[in-house]
Amino acid sequence: MNTILILVIAIIEILCLIELVTLKKEWHYGFISANLFLVTLLGAKIISFSSFITNAGNIFYVSAVIGMLLLIEAHGKRSAFESILAAVLNVGLSIIMIGLVIGMRGPGSDRVFDQALYTLFSPMPRIAFASLSSFVFTQSIAIYFFHWLKEKKTAFFSRLILAVLLSQMLDSLIFFSVAFSGKITSDALIISVLLGLCLKVGFAIIASPFIIVRMNAVAKI
Repeated sequence: MNTILILVIAIIEILCLIELVTLKKEWHYGFISANLFLVTLLGAKIISFSSFITNAGNIFYVSAVIGMLLLIEAHGKRSAFESILAAVLNVGLSIIMIGLVIGMRGPGSDRVFDQALYTLFSPMPRIAFASLSSFVFTQSIAIYFFHWLKEKKTAFFSRLILAVLLSQMLDSLIFFSVAFSGKITSDALIISVLLGLCLKVGFAIIASPFIIVRMNAVAKI
């Protein structure tokens, strides 16, 4: 069941990325921020996949990364840095506001709902810190690396995959260490890191041909 749901999520994200090729940079900002918020909201959820475990935010995170790389391709690295700032501000503000609202107390009849909200959102500050700090650091590196490869006339497919691989190797180590250290065993943590990396790089490899076809079609118009 988890495999089917991951596949559905991947298909939806690929369709969004394909359409993103034709849209203005503001749409990229929104797409990146939305996926980073999903990582913050759902990243604490541990799921099983092919008898192993990882977290639920892998596809959302790599989709944000690819969205940012498409932004570099179309609008330059300055726009990519702006997207990082916009995503951090959007997600950070959302976390603060959610925390303030959860801190409010309702009447006795709402205590069950209050507790449900607290249970749902209590892991968010730790996941938010892990995802945002890792995103700023690793994607800053990815921006320069992708732009450098572009100046070297490296093919788009190779640029995208190499940038995703480099950034996600670093991100998986940072994010999983901060978000899940002490929460799961060391062996499970290592497996989660490796499986998460494989999922993210695998998604990039599968999504890239569809994105390239769309880019070529747009270029001919």
